[in-house]
Formats: sequence, C-alpha cells, structure tokens
Amino acid sequence: MCAPFIAGGAYAPRPVFFKIFIGKSLPIDYFGMAIQLMVMVTLPSIIGMILHDRSNSKIAAFSEGFGSFTSKLAMLSVIYINSAIVISGITWSWPVLKMALFTLFMVIMGYLVGYCGSLALKDHGKPMVMTMMYNVGLRNISVGLVLALTYFPPQVSIPITLFILFQQPVAAVIPIMFKK
Repeated sequence: MCAPFIAGGAYAPRPVFFKIFIGKSLPIDYFGMAIQLMVMVTLPSIIGMILHDRSNSKIAAFSEGFGSFTSKLAMLSVIYINSAIVISGITWSWPVLKMALFTLFMVIMGYLVGYCGSLALKDHGKPMVMTMMYNVGLRNISVGLVLALTYFPPQVSIPITLFILFQQPVAAVIPIMFKK
C-alpha cells in the first residue's frame, strides 16, 4: 500500500474512487498537479492573450499561417510520444480492437452529447452548436494518462492513449460535417 505522504513530507489525500474500483490506494499530490497545470495551461494562455491584445491582433495572422503549421507539428509530436510509451504494451488481438472501437464510440458520443445539449439552448446558431460540441466533446484526460503510467502497467494506459488519439481527428471532421 502506498504511503500517504509525498516526497516533500506533505500529506497526500487518497481518492476513494481508486480504492473502491481498482482496490489500490494512490496518494495524489493535488497541489503539485495544480502547479503543473498552471505552468502548462494557465500561464501560456494568459501570455497568449496578452500578446494578442498588445499586438493589435497581428499575432492572429501568424497563428493562421506558419503558427498553424507548427501547432499541428507539436500536436503530432505529443501524439507520437504518448503512443510510443504505450505501444510496447499492445498485443493486437480481438479484445484490443474491441477496446479501440469502443473508445472511438465514446469519443463520438461526447461530441453528440454536446450537439444535443446545444439544441436545449435558445440560440441554435452554428457558433453555439460548435462551441457546445467542442466543450463537451474535447476532454483533457492527460491526468488519467499520467496516473496510468505512474501507478500501473503500460497496458492500463492503452484506452486513455486511444482516446487522445481519436479526439483530435473526430474534432477535425466536425466542421466538415457542418459545411454540408
């Protein structure tokens, strides 16, 4: 059983969910995780907004040109790194294929729930529908991947990696579907 303390000696709470459903107690450093999320998500977002406002939207032109290309390369590298970590644990078989198909189904259902949720709003315009679909359909499940890779064998992270791999291509198909 894991000790309830993290490296710095501070107490790390143990989520009951893990104990109930997987029979293992995991200490999680919520403060450290919050700091990492601030550094990886919040600060870059704030810097981007400040740069956008200070440049009088000139950075927007960059993001539509060369920035668009480099962001796609960065996304490809993230997917490649996540896949490389997990690929050694995959033995392609019928159960793994079923898991991949079910994961794809779950990704599609997320976007579909967002679409149905947008119908409940008074504003049924395309911007609102797209916003709802992306807000509900896109999920950052990187914490799940970190937990799976840290505390469990690599096979546990296969569905999470598949989820990450399926989210972006499905998100790219949605605007094409709405053009028709």
